[in-house]
Formats: sequence, C-alpha cells, structure tokens
Amino acid sequence: MSKTEEQLERDRAAWRRYYQRNKEKVKAGVQRWKDENPEMMKAQYKRRFEGDTEQKYREIQRRVIKRHYEANKGAYAERAKKRKNQMKDLQKPGWAKDGYINLWYKFAKQESERTGRKVVVDHIIPLNGETVCGLHCEHNMQLLFAEDNASKSNKLLPQFTGWLGG
Repeated sequence: MSKTEEQLERDRAAWRRYYQRNKEKVKAGVQRWKDENPEMMKAQYKRRFEGDTEQKYREIQRRVIKRHYEANKGAYAERAKKRKNQMKDLQKPGWAKDGYINLWYKFAKQESERTGRKVVVDHIIPLNGETVCGLHCEHNMQLLFAEDNASKSNKLLPQFTGWLGG
C-alpha cells in the first residue's frame, strides 16, 4: 500500500518539526550511523551518483568545495598563514638569529614608508624553489619592491645559479 502525496507531505512536515526541536540529537545519530556503517555509506554514495559521468561528479565536488571555501574564507586564510609560518620554522636553522631576521622585516617596513612603494623581504634562494630550497635565515634575505618580488616568484635569480653549479 503506497502513501498518497498528502500523507507524504504530512510526514515530511512532521519530520521537519521533529528535526528543528532535536537537531543535535539527530545529527549525532546520523554521524554515529555513518561511523558504524562505512561500507553502506560508500555504497549509498556510489548509488547516489550512479550513471553520472566523472565530469559531472567532479563539478558537484567543485561546487561543494567552493561553497565551503566562500563560507569559511577566514579559517582558510588563518590555516594557510599558520602553515606558512610552520614551514619557515622548519627551514630555519638553529644558528639563525631571530633578531637579525626581524630587522629585515623592520627595514622593509621603513623602506615602504620612505619610498611610498611596498617593500618586502625576499629569500634570495627561494624557500620552495623549483631546483633548490633555501633557508629562512638572515644570510638568505634581501629587500625588493613587491612587484619585483612577485615577478621573481619562486625562481632562483640567474646571478645566484653559479654558486650552485647550475
């Protein structure tokens, strides 16, 4: 015996009311079921997209990711900044002097104010270069105008390839 459209709509409305009153309980139950039934989740997910092309699936994924990014831009930026700082710490040798490194950044700020153009601290040998990776230390730093640094990207300038055998 199948339900009529009217009965289905009443059931949906009842479920919506229940869900609004018990959101946390419902979400916890759903998550518990997902955790306890990973194979069924995979099968359910596969059935959901069965017949869809790989391209359509990827487009759906892109939209979901983009929506999440748009809703959480601050968190993404914070995580990227934290990771960048962690990477610099990993590439900073024990003998590097924090005081001198901080001076480079202080000088960049002063030069920006003096010249009226944005000046940044550049790593001469890039921290994440294509052929070599430099260190985050005072001996591997220079001041550049921001636009010059942006055009340099993660490239090693030609004048420094000689001492690397390149």
